[in-house]
Amino acid sequence: MSRSPGFPKSEYCNLRDMQQLIDFPFDRGKLYPLADLNRFSDTLADVRQKHPKLGEAIRARSIPWAKLWCEELWPVKLFADGDGLSADTKFKIMNEGDPVDVELHSSSGVTGIQITLAYPDWDSGTAKCRNPGYVVSMERQGTNQKNPVFLGGDIIKSAGRIISNPRVRDDNDDRVALEAGLRKAMAEKLTKAERYIGKADILLVYASRLRYHLNYSEPSSFVIPIITNELNKSKYNVFKKVIIADDDPLGYVAYSP
Repeated sequence: MSRSPGFPKSEYCNLRDMQQLIDFPFDRGKLYPLADLNRFSDTLADVRQKHPKLGEAIRARSIPWAKLWCEELWPVKLFADGDGLSADTKFKIMNEGDPVDVELHSSSGVTGIQITLAYPDWDSGTAKCRNPGYVVSMERQGTNQKNPVFLGGDIIKSAGRIISNPRVRDDNDDRVALEAGLRKAMAEKLTKAERYIGKADILLVYASRLRYHLNYSEPSSFVIPIITNELNKSKYNVFKKVIIADDDPLGYVAYSP
């Protein structure tokens, strides 16, 4: 039987004590119903609202389970919601290094999910060529340092401090950066496609703020040509479905080759 998702305890102030605010109930290699994931998500949202410092610590990945939640379980929840999966469908977080990040178990069988994160590539077409994920990690560090952080990629680390400057952008700048980031995220997984044969059925791309960077326009006409182009470059036809998931439910796109 799975542990029940945790509930808020008394007020705490330091990082160690903040971890006591809620119990993280999921272990790798064990099966849990999606109902547990939904319940934990609701509880966590409530606790974060009451204790903003906990939310900051999770965004900064300062709490041990924050990375797993933000980069695997939260995307899986977005997929489950977008695909309308039954709450009694079970999920298993696979061990690190496994070709599959999360398995879904239902009456129709087992579905393997490979998860990747896509961020706007603000350096696309410039001489910097920093990894988009590295830029986002600096944004998190800047927020953790209580520094003002502006989207757009004009950010550096100097003597351990994050320095972020506003950058004037238009809709085209955002779309170009977003497209480059999506292509990079997919290409990185597709270069390893042979490893996923017979194991991973779905490529789940978590693209936070997708609709925001598209100025809240309909996303599928933008996303699907990118997906098809990247799939056509791959030697192996591995994934039965590619999902683009945004925090905004209207940013959910499902594509079956």
